[in-house]
This record gives sequence, C-alpha cells and structure tokens, in this order.
Amino acid sequence: MRGIEGLIPIFHRRWAGSVLAELARDDRALAGRSRVGAMAARLGAHPESVRKSIGSLVELGVVERNPGYGHPLRPEYVLSARGRALAPRFLELDDRLRGLELLELAQRKWTLPILYVVRDEGHRFRDIGLALAGVTDRALSMSLKDLCGAGVVAREVVDGAPPRPVYGAVGAGVEVGELVESLVA
Repeated sequence: MRGIEGLIPIFHRRWAGSVLAELARDDRALAGRSRVGAMAARLGAHPESVRKSIGSLVELGVVERNPGYGHPLRPEYVLSARGRALAPRFLELDDRLRGLELLELAQRKWTLPILYVVRDEGHRFRDIGLALAGVTDRALSMSLKDLCGAGVVAREVVDGAPPRPVYGAVGAGVEVGELVESLVA
C-alpha cells in the first residue's frame, strides 16, 4: 500500500480489517477459505455488515471468490495474491488490538489512520485533516476526542500567539500507530 491513502478504503468499512485478519487465520487453519455466515459468527458481527466489508475488499483486489467453489448462494472467499501479502500484518494488528482491548475503538473509520498520522510527534488539527483525504472536520474532531478519552492520544496546548493545540500518540497509541505504519510500508 502506498501511504495511508491506500489503507483508508480498507478502514472505511468497520469489519474489513477484522475480515482480513480472519482470512489470514483461516489461511493457516482451513486452507484460507471462509463463508460470510461463519465469519460473521466468529467476529460477532451482522452477516450483512461482513458481506459489505467483503464486497469492499473484493473491489480493492485483496479478497476474491473462491474459484474452486461454485455454490451461488453461499460463496466462499479467499485472499488474493495482494491480500496474502497484506493479511498477516492485519492479523498481527488485530491480535495486538485485542490484547490492548482497543479493537472496538480501532474498528471506527478514522481511528487507525489518525493514529498513523500522529504516531511520531505533535500535529495540529488542520495538518491531521490534510493528511487524511476525505475526513471531515466533525469526524476528525469526534475521533480525536474518542482517542484522547481512551488514553491513546494526548492533546497539548502549545504556548504562543495564539495558543495552539497539538495531538500526539501516547502509550498504546504509539505502538498501534507503528503497526499501522507497517501496513503502509
């Protein structure tokens, strides 16, 4: 993926990252095949949400229908060549987010892209918004508030004329931002 712009479409759907992680788990255990219903049950998600996430991943070229399985009403999905390269890193990220108890927060659309942007140093609100194509001011504001509330991003007011708030990852946020950076590489 080239930069965070390549990952934003994956993070657009709440369950897409978890679907990639599940397909990576399946790749190790079940020859990499999975149906929507079984995956939804394992994720604790509604099947329609998982179906939409898979559809999005198919459009992005990281997941494809299993060509060796022909049932039209219960299709199986497998990782494409591009997905096989990406999915193990999503599995690592998913496992770490579960360990940190941040998975639910991370499944929100802008959480992981924001952590990627603020992972290294303090950034102004406007700079974060410019780095994330498509984020609205309201979505960015709400996401930063949630991340600050979870203790993974800190807001600091820098003295000056006028004073300006800057945001930076702290604690587990730094680690998660670095894991997202490994997805971008």
